[in-house]
Amino acid sequence: MFSNDTINPYGIGSPGELYGQPARTMPARRMLTRRLSTRVATLCCIVLALCLLSPSLWRSLPGDAGLQQLLVPGDSSVRGLLRSAASFTQLIDQALWPSRPLLTHLHSLAWLALLVWIVGATYRRFGAASHGLSLALLLFAIDDAHAPLVTSLANRNSVVALCLALPALLVHDRQRRSGFLQGIWIGPLLMCTALLSGQAALSVCAYLIAYAWCFDRGSWVARFGSLLPYAVVVLGWKLSTLYLDHGVLPSAPHLGPDPAHTLLALGLDVCQRLPVLALSLIAAPFADFWQSFSLSAPWLRVSVLCEALIVLGLFGLALRPLMRRHARIHFWSTGSALSLLFVCVGFPEDRLLIGPSLGALAIIAEMIEVGWARRKHLVPVLGMGALAAVHLVAAPVLAPLRAGRVGELAWPAAEHGRAP
Repeated sequence: MFSNDTINPYGIGSPGELYGQPARTMPARRMLTRRLSTRVATLCCIVLALCLLSPSLWRSLPGDAGLQQLLVPGDSSVRGLLRSAASFTQLIDQALWPSRPLLTHLHSLAWLALLVWIVGATYRRFGAASHGLSLALLLFAIDDAHAPLVTSLANRNSVVALCLALPALLVHDRQRRSGFLQGIWIGPLLMCTALLSGQAALSVCAYLIAYAWCFDRGSWVARFGSLLPYAVVVLGWKLSTLYLDHGVLPSAPHLGPDPAHTLLALGLDVCQRLPVLALSLIAAPFADFWQSFSLSAPWLRVSVLCEALIVLGLFGLALRPLMRRHARIHFWSTGSALSLLFVCVGFPEDRLLIGPSLGALAIIAEMIEVGWARRKHLVPVLGMGALAAVHLVAAPVLAPLRAGRVGELAWPAAEHGRAP
């Protein structure tokens, strides 16, 4: 479908090379050097992420008593099984260091480090890296929106879910690209485990759909038919949560029993929340402020929506030519947009954006690189400067500040039925 992209582990070659055409050879010494640089770059991003969010180590665990009541080790019911993967890491905290918040937060940071490593492998797999080095991974590592995920014990399940779901995407790619037959059941099994950890795994399903649309080969039936095992897993998980009354309901207090009224209300909520969440991915303000605007100054909501329309419109104009030329940009933008729809059922919060940020940050990194390549022209320089100011300057400054202060607000937010 596209012919000029890189999606192999180290950013070399094109989809044609991966799907049966001869690949370029590379000297062993050069390949070894590139692998070492890749590992060093990934390690540096992991260390940077841990340093920026290290203030969370000295936070207390507000709401922890309520959380431990939900995660009782003796719960052996089917409902307990549905949250077993999410509660397992908290049970480790409870068993080994029940009164040591520092070790609990260190455990959360360890999961974040693992996620950064997996995200680095994903970016290299699908072309968001140049010569093994990835600006997108750097943006992901310093993203200040990760602060609520590592500060609050209640939000750790989102990180765990992505750590289990992203390998399913990599396995699916290997299965479709090189005929890895075991991937037919390994991928859905990983997705099932991820869904048992948290609904954040659904964002990876969006990237699976984007993969079938942008990268896969064959007829459309064959492309989307390969996703049938994942669809069965998601459908089974959703029916189980509905039957056992264990899922997360849409965060809209005005929803009623009338299906038509409910669908209309959900549609209106999505129309409001989608631009707010997308704006938080690209620029400012934080999506966390959206609910408070109605209390402090209702006119701010109108201002934010107008800002979102302007910023997203300009972003879309800059993105359109890149999507036409590069399959990887088409893949990341499609996956990010679809994953945003999955989180619109919850109140707009930055902690919900970890899945959509995978694609959004890959696109932003590409735009910064394009702006630098065209730095002799005014418009690309202005766009590059704005994106760099938000994601390379402001984000690493805000990350430690948010990591040291958001913990007190994270648990009350989780108590109101918001999507984990």
